[in-house]
Amino acid sequence: MAQLKKSLTNTLRWEGGWLDDPDDTGGKTWKGVTLVTYKSYCRKKGLPVPTAEDLKKLTESDIMDIARTLFWNKIRGDEIRNQSMADLLFDFVWMSGTGYIRNIQRTLGVTSDGIFGKISLTELNKKTSQDLFNRLVEQRRAYLANCSGAWKYLKGWIRRLESFRYIP
Repeated sequence: MAQLKKSLTNTLRWEGGWLDDPDDTGGKTWKGVTLVTYKSYCRKKGLPVPTAEDLKKLTESDIMDIARTLFWNKIRGDEIRNQSMADLLFDFVWMSGTGYIRNIQRTLGVTSDGIFGKISLTELNKKTSQDLFNRLVEQRRAYLANCSGAWKYLKGWIRRLESFRYIP
């Protein structure tokens, strides 16, 4: 089964430190965690509303828990059999949010309801192959080309996407 630590390590190598670029819809971001994401995490955990300064103080352990709580568990990462597939899907939802699950489901050929449930997981584990991996990458490439920040970030996003390799 896939491991969050491997997926998160792979994703974080593409994330920088502090970023507050007006051209980036994510807004204030620390190591890939946006302030909006951190506020959502704190709300879910019953913690006080964080500030940008609180965001800058996140530890590796904090980021790991945010990743697990808001992203990994949403794609049922612990139940994905293939690590390279888990790495790819995790990076998609980390970068674009869990709403991106609908896109994944369309590529899998299951109902696109945004909930990565038993049917989505079963289809993923059953269909995992180089072909499915390639289709997910191509679907992602098309999605990224139409994102609002593409004019500025597309080359980097594509380099990031192309860094993923399917390993059976």
